[in-house]
Amino acid sequence: ESEAESEAESEAESEVSEEGEGLYVLTRTAFVSPTCENISPEDNEIVEELEEGSRVRVLELVEVEQRLRARLAHPQGWITLRNTETGRHWAVRQGEERSSGESEVSEDETEDETEDETEDE
Repeated sequence: ESEAESEAESEAESEVSEEGEGLYVLTRTAFVSPTCENISPEDNEIVEELEEGSRVRVLELVEVEQRLRARLAHPQGWITLRNTETGRHWAVRQGEERSSGESEVSEDETEDETEDETEDE
């Protein structure tokens, strides 16, 4: 095995181990499939559609067709965590959701603050 092959393998392993098992938060809608193969959103085999912001527990990771696929505890099935070619993510490890430095305030939080101020008057 050449050094370049060893380095490529260890880089791939470190990418998987960085993501690894654990809790994740969806950064976009994901479709849960019954197998680790990637399926189309129009496929009638979809187990469930998970909305952005959903939290899931990842039990296993497998790279299939340029996608890092994750086996979920619930709902039982598989989602794509990341496109390994483009780097596009569908979910990030919990606690890393805002690591990009963006501070997000949801509309609900803004409305709650407005209601609180009104009640005080």
